[in-house]
Amino acid sequence: MVDSVSGSWDLSRRSLADEESFRQFIQQRQGFNEDGWNYFRWTTQATLAELTKDLKSYLKNKKNPLADFNSIQAIAVTERARGGRIQTLQVTTDKGEVVLVKDEVIRAFEAPNSLLCYLEPMVDAQNTLTGYKFIGGGLGHGVGLSQTGSYNLANLGWSNSRILSFYYPNTQLQPLNPDIRYWVEPQILVAPPLAAPAPAVAQPDASAPAVSEPAASAPAVSEPAASAPAATPASPAPAATPRPTNRVIDPAEALSFPASSNLASPSAAPASAPLPASSGGATIADPAAIPVPRP
Repeated sequence: MVDSVSGSWDLSRRSLADEESFRQFIQQRQGFNEDGWNYFRWTTQATLAELTKDLKSYLKNKKNPLADFNSIQAIAVTERARGGRIQTLQVTTDKGEVVLVKDEVIRAFEAPNSLLCYLEPMVDAQNTLTGYKFIGGGLGHGVGLSQTGSYNLANLGWSNSRILSFYYPNTQLQPLNPDIRYWVEPQILVAPPLAAPAPAVAQPDASAPAVSEPAASAPAVSEPAASAPAATPASPAPAATPRPTNRVIDPAEALSFPASSNLASPSAAPASAPLPASSGGATIADPAAIPVPRP
C-alpha cells in the first residue's frame, strides 16, 4: 500500500519494483501522509574513495575474499521489492563483483539513509566516475505502520482504531485472554473514617521505691513503710494526634491489576509488523522486504 489517503499513486498500474516507476515515485513530493517531514525525501552522496573505504571495511569484517579490492568501478540496483526497497545491489570492483542483499547495503555503505532510494552516478568534467548520489525517502524499513504518517493522520482527527485499520487492513486488535484489559477508567475512592486510637495507660513500675506525697501542712517528708511500696506517678499520656475523618486515595493507588493483566497497546499488533520511523510514502507488508537482522 502507498502511505497516502488521497490516492496519489496507483500501485496496480505502476509497480515500485520497476526501476523507472520507482524513480518517478521518489520525485513525487505531495499527496502523502508524511508531507513536510524533513526526511520524507532526501539526497546524500559519497565519493568513490569514501565508498571504497566503507566497502573494504565491511568485507574485511565478513572475511570476504574480495576485501583486498582496490577500486569500485560501478554500483547498480539489480532487484527491488514490491514496496520499492532495494533487495540486491551489485558492486563491481577491480577484483570481481560483490552482491549486497537488503540491509547489507546500509551496513556496507554509510551514505544511504534507507533502502528506499536509487543511485545517480557523479562524474567530473572528463566524464570520469567520481562517486554516487543516493536519492530516496524515509528512514524506515517499509513493513507495517509509519510513525510519521500515523502522527499526521491523528492530527487530521483520525481515531487510533482507524489509523491501525489503515496500516493493517483486514486485521483485528483484541486481547489474547479475558484477563487483559486495554483501559480502566480511574476513580477517586473515599476510605471510611479512621478511628482514633485508645489513650495509652501507664503501668506501675513494681521495682521503683515508694515515695509518699507530703501533706500541704507538713513541713517534712515522712519515711514510707518498707512493706508498702507505692507506684511512681505516671507521666500524662500524650494527646492523640488529630486525624482527618476521610482519606482520599490517589487513582494510581486505587487501581490494581492481576499479575497476568498486561495492558494492551498498539504494539500488540502482529509481531511481523514493526514500527518504522517513516515509510517514505510506501508501506507494503511484503515478506521479501523484511530486513536481514543486524548482527
